[in-house]
Amino acid sequence: MWQGNKKTKYFIYVAILLVLTGAGVSVWLGYVKPRLAVNLAIDQNQARIKARESELAQVNPGMLEKIKKGNESLLVKLKENPNDSPSWFSLGTGKKNLGDYIGAEEALQKAIELDKESINALSNLGTLYVEWRRYSEAEQTFKKMIERQPKMSEGYLRLSELYESGNYGTKQQAEEILITGLANIPEHPSILFALAEYYQAQGDKAKAISYYERLLPAAPQNKAALEEIIKELKK
Repeated sequence: MWQGNKKTKYFIYVAILLVLTGAGVSVWLGYVKPRLAVNLAIDQNQARIKARESELAQVNPGMLEKIKKGNESLLVKLKENPNDSPSWFSLGTGKKNLGDYIGAEEALQKAIELDKESINALSNLGTLYVEWRRYSEAEQTFKKMIERQPKMSEGYLRLSELYESGNYGTKQQAEEILITGLANIPEHPSILFALAEYYQAQGDKAKAISYYERLLPAAPQNKAALEEIIKELKK
């Protein structure tokens, strides 16, 4: 009887130990995994900066120095006036050009925080996320552009490009957002052209011709080129 109790106690102790050890491992992993992810992101960012600077040094060393000095001047300026949204925007652009995506994100987010109407900062941030392959965040950023400035075409165009790229979303979503844009900004040349190109790429010649023809009065300076496209599509 006692031996049976002893075995039972032993198995209970082992079970408790396994549960506690498992819980301990879970807590440890919950702490370590995010830190590893952050360290990896920092390492990748440093490698990207190094690669971009090396590329610029070979192609255009003068531009590399110009961007670096520009960023340094902006940092000095922002120490004196940390609420200068345009300077944060310029710093974000400069850091992005040097491959510093982490620094660019921080600067552009600061520009947006200080100026809610800063569509250029939102556009650059969305483009940064696309280059960074953070597509969901790019989508949300472009949607914010549309929400804040529904009468500006850029948000619709950027979002449609993201959906049409094949990296995120669907081509149907690309079509839908352009149609929404055209409803909010009737006969806007850029949106008409984007829809014409979209349908041409999809092989829908009738719709492509329709939008190219609607574009003619909206873009008279391109009449000859548009008429040539329409002529080819009608063959």
